[in-house]
Amino acid sequence: HGDERVGPTTVTEFATLLLQMYVRGDTWARTLVDTRTIVIMPAPNALGYSQSRREENHKDPNRDFAWDQAPGACMTTIA
Repeated sequence: HGDERVGPTTVTEFATLLLQMYVRGDTWARTLVDTRTIVIMPAPNALGYSQSRREENHKDPNRDFAWDQAPGACMTTIA
C-alpha cells in the first residue's frame, strides 16, 4: 500500500542482505538465489507511495481485480 512507508525499506534491506550473504558464499543464500526466480518490488504502488495514499483514484490497487465485481470495473489503477 502506498501509505505503508516501511515496506519499500524492508524489501530493499532484505535484497541488500541477500546479495551480501550470496557474495560471502552463504550456503542458504546461494541455494535460494540459484534455484529460484526472485522478483523484488520495493514499491508496487509507486503513485500511492509518492502521495502517501493507499488508494489511487479512489480505488485500492489490492482490490482492483475481477473477483466479485464486473469485469469492466477492474484493472483501473496503474499500480
